[in-house]
Amino acid sequence: RGPATRCFPMYQELTVGQESEIEIIAEEVDSLMGTEFQILFNPTVIRVNSVALSPFLYGDGANGVSFKEIDNDNGTVEMVVVRSSASAPTVSGTGAIAILEIEALSAGTAYIEINKSVFKNQHNDEINVDQRVNGIVAVK
Repeated sequence: RGPATRCFPMYQELTVGQESEIEIIAEEVDSLMGTEFQILFNPTVIRVNSVALSPFLYGDGANGVSFKEIDNDNGTVEMVVVRSSASAPTVSGTGAIAILEIEALSAGTAYIEINKSVFKNQHNDEINVDQRVNGIVAVK
């Protein structure tokens, strides 16, 4: 039940060397203009190769500003995404806001923890995030 931030898939199994994706989903949001989040992970088990923007915030041709920082030494991903123009200044509903491209490095379990997630509306007011649903990557 939203508004929420969640990982999709919530669980996946990979083999060493295999690549995959994890979507960061904004769920049941109303009047979303921007978001900021921090993801924590075990950098000895997986590496984040890249972070791509998803069409949820920009799918209607909207412009925007984004900042992303991947720190594979410390196991963090930080991202800020702001929608700046379009036919409507905000979006509502459920959709992916970012896609993490990951690679399995060694056997073990990597918990994908949404440590921080902030949603903002067009007045820069915070939209309460009721739930953060983390993910798990098991590497065999």
